[in-house]
Amino acid sequence: MAIRPDKISYINHLGESINFGEMGLYLDQNGLRDYAWDVVYQGDRISRLQRKTMEKPFDFLVGSPEYFTNRADMRNKLFETFEKDVLAKQYGKLVMGDYFLNCFVTASEKYTCDHNRALMGYSVTVTTDKPYWIAERTFSFRKIDNGE
Repeated sequence: MAIRPDKISYINHLGESINFGEMGLYLDQNGLRDYAWDVVYQGDRISRLQRKTMEKPFDFLVGSPEYFTNRADMRNKLFETFEKDVLAKQYGKLVMGDYFLNCFVTASEKYTCDHNRALMGYSVTVTTDKPYWIAERTFSFRKIDNGE
């Protein structure tokens, strides 16, 4: 498994965040940028393109204890940050650069990545019914007064 240089944050609906790609949380391969449109046909013609509920894997590694006084504390923080959104039925956000995805973390699996147990791997499932990466932009407009 190759470690990717991406930096991704998860921010729950309460504003609590986890920053992946720094401080002992390393990103692994993930399919977050992968997408597919569902094609609806009428006869032999495309009548509509749509995006449906999406479930994507998101893998990361928790580094050695040099970054954390107790790896169990980090596991608990991850669980609690993700779980608060599910229990409240409020979207969290995965943030990559200027883009975010409203979503929930709905599953988690853990595995040991190396023989000396320095890296613990996590595979979580990101689920959303709004499978669109959003970039919020601010535009300013001025009223042009022609003296009339």
